[in-house]
Formats: sequence, structure tokens, C-alpha cells
Amino acid sequence: MRGFVLSLLFVFYAPLVVAQVIDTDYGVVLLKCADQQLYFAGDNDYGQSGDGTTNPTSALIAVPGMDSVRAFSSGSGFVLCVKTNGRVYSWGDNAFGNLGIGPGWDTLTPALIPYISNSVQVAAGESHSLILIEDSLVYSAGDQSDGALGRSIDSVGRNYFGQVENLSAVVSVRAGYNHSAALDKNGVLWLWGQGSWGQLGFGNRTNRTRPQKLVGYKFSQVYLSHFYTLGIDSLGSVWVWGENQQGELGVPVASNGSPYIVSPQKVSGITNVVQVASSFGTTLALLKDGRVKAWGKNDYFQLANGTSQDRFSPDYITGLNAIHSVAVNGAVCYALDSSGTLYTWGYGYEWLLHGSDTLKTVPTPVNFTACSPAVNIVEHLPLPKWEVYPNVMDDYLQINSDQVIEEISISNTSGKTVFKTSVQQSNFQISVPSIEPGLFFIKARFKDGQELMRKIVKR
Repeated sequence: MRGFVLSLLFVFYAPLVVAQVIDTDYGVVLLKCADQQLYFAGDNDYGQSGDGTTNPTSALIAVPGMDSVRAFSSGSGFVLCVKTNGRVYSWGDNAFGNLGIGPGWDTLTPALIPYISNSVQVAAGESHSLILIEDSLVYSAGDQSDGALGRSIDSVGRNYFGQVENLSAVVSVRAGYNHSAALDKNGVLWLWGQGSWGQLGFGNRTNRTRPQKLVGYKFSQVYLSHFYTLGIDSLGSVWVWGENQQGELGVPVASNGSPYIVSPQKVSGITNVVQVASSFGTTLALLKDGRVKAWGKNDYFQLANGTSQDRFSPDYITGLNAIHSVAVNGAVCYALDSSGTLYTWGYGYEWLLHGSDTLKTVPTPVNFTACSPAVNIVEHLPLPKWEVYPNVMDDYLQINSDQVIEEISISNTSGKTVFKTSVQQSNFQISVPSIEPGLFFIKARFKDGQELMRKIVKR
């Protein structure tokens, strides 16, 4: 699989949250419009467009069936997408089981991931995937190299999503090239996977096969790139650690010439940051006032300052104001303003979105008229609350919810429905004496159309 760097999923978790609008990773651009339809442009070698083709495109096209979209992420040759009903779809390359739909089943169209329904966020890496569910737990699938899945694959293989160990109260997840991160509700950052460039921040270059707490730091956001990590603290300062060959991360190279930053270091000359995005040593930072600062690699005018010389300290990009979110994909940069205008600059074939293989040295508006980007859309979280007990169950289940449930169904691990009933209630009891002992999945369909699922065990 190919190596491009991940960009930010711009999602905040709170009762009322700003909708994710753009993601630009691994040669792919994903854009959500005001009608909640997902659009695609870029590389398409593995069918990332989701329309059954493998033709690249520099024009944004709608992904069939991906309407009512909440969150999305592009990995190396594949895409993950969460709908507003909490169900997750995946498509593209499945060489490492990263689609979570079973072994070796590549798909050119979106496939529903089984047994995962109450999801709020996804994160796609080079060849592994993470899902955050409404219960603040994290699930992983795909390549287990260097411990990127954060769990054993003995009970649930890498081709399906299994629960990451040692995590709770998680509000955000990120996936890098082969490392992973989860941010909890207290601002504590947990990291695992590859650490050979110091990208885990634990003071060494050791891999971690299970999530470990980064002691002494708290963050409001985190961003994972290829071999480095960036975090934003509560004051809007940016911290970096990992690969730093020439100082491109905005902090000096170590006095001994080492290219590794093994513990978080603060970038000087920048505060009030609300979002960061970075790729191959080029970093964009969105400030609270809607302006953008940039630093790092500049071989294709990514810093938009009239030169192609690298600059390793933050400075403003002229002409960008009232910006909603930023992203970086290879050597192409993106800025979406609060009116829905998308600007791109740099160099990157289809990713530039201007219909030709040209270099853009300054932010240039994209002529995209298919829809209005969802810059003013908000989403209401969390999903409906429900309780199911006892679990382990005997012959009955008590179900309590804060919303009306229309239907309850129970299926076995092969997907066969063994129980179904219509209820139209929020607090009720069901009798299940005929179900044989074993592991099952109970699904609730709510009046508003959302569906949530949980595991249950019958004695």
C-alpha cells in the first residue's frame, strides 16, 4: 500500500458539534455538502470513489449511497464512513483486513461493517482502521504490525473490528501510518503502535502493543501524520514529537543531529490554534481568528509565500481569512472558508481539484458548483441512550432508553435473527427463554430511524 500522510478529521465532541466537512488523505479528497452527501476526488486505484470504478478524477463526484454522512476518513487505498444512524461503511483495498468486513474482500462500493452500529467517528491509517462508538469505546481492524491495533487478535481476528484494550471515556481517535491515538474526556492522550521515530512521545523509540498514557500533558486535539504527532493544548499552543529531519516540525533539530523528537516539544511563535493539519513536514495551523499560519517543507509552494524555500517557524498565509478548516495531502494544501469556498495550492495531480496537472503557488478557489460545503451544519450528539440488563442474561431482558424504541431484534454471531419484536416503548422487558446459551447481538431501532447494537450473553 502507498504512503501518504493523514489529514485531520475536524470533529468536536459535545452535545452540539460542528460537522466534519473535509478530509484529504493518501491522495484522496473527501468533502461533505450541506445536504450531508459525501463527495470524492483524487486517486482511485482501489475504488476509493465507491462508484464501482477505478478511474481517478480531479472533479468532485458524489459517492453513491453515502448520504446522511456524519464522519469519514481516507486510508491508503480505502475509505471509512459513518452515517448519522451510527452505521459504518468501508470500501476500497482490504489487503490487511482494514475494511473490517472479512478476509481479502476488496470492494469497489460501500460495504456495511457488521456488528458496529452506534459509531460517532472513524480513523483510517496506512493499513489499519479505528472506530469510536457512542459508549466511548474504541474498536480496531487491519494490520497489526508494531501493535497498531492495540489489542489481541486471538478472539477477534484482524479482519473484523475488535475492542482496543485499556481505553474508556474516549472522545476522539486518530490513525497514523502505523501508530494510533485516543484522546479521553479529561484531555489525556493514549498512544500505541509504532514508536521507532519517537512518534509516541514516551521518551524513547519503542513500539507499544497496547494503549499507554502520555503522562504530564493534556490536549484538546491530536493529529497523527506519517511518523510524527501534533497536539493542541487548552491554550491553543502546538506540541510536536516524532520525525524531525531538518527542523520541519517547528522545533530545532537535536544538538547531536538526531532526527528524532521522543517527547513533546512546544512550537514557538504560535498560540490560539484551533486546528492543525500536516503532511510530509508541511504544517498548517488554523487560528481562533480565522487566519492560517504555516511552516515546514515548501518545495511546491505549500507555504504560499512566493518562494519554494523551506521555513521552519510559523508565519501567516496572506489572503486567507474567515477559514473554517484546513487540510494537507502530500504537497497540496486546502483551506475551506466560512462561506463554503474551498481553496487549494501546491502540486498534486488530481488532488489539486483544478482539472489539470498544474502548480498553484497561492490559495486558489476551486470551481465546485455541485453543492454547498457543510460549513454551517451542526450535528446533535450523543446518540440515543439505552441500557440492557442483566448481561449475562437468563430468560428476560430489561431495556431502558431516553427515546422510543420501535423494534428489538437479536441475532447470533452468524447474523441469523433469533428474536424480533415491535415495542413502541422506551422502558420495557422482553422474555427470551427459547434462545440457546451463547453470544448474541441485540439491536434497537429507534423512532427517528437510528439503530444501536450491543453484545449480550445468554447463560
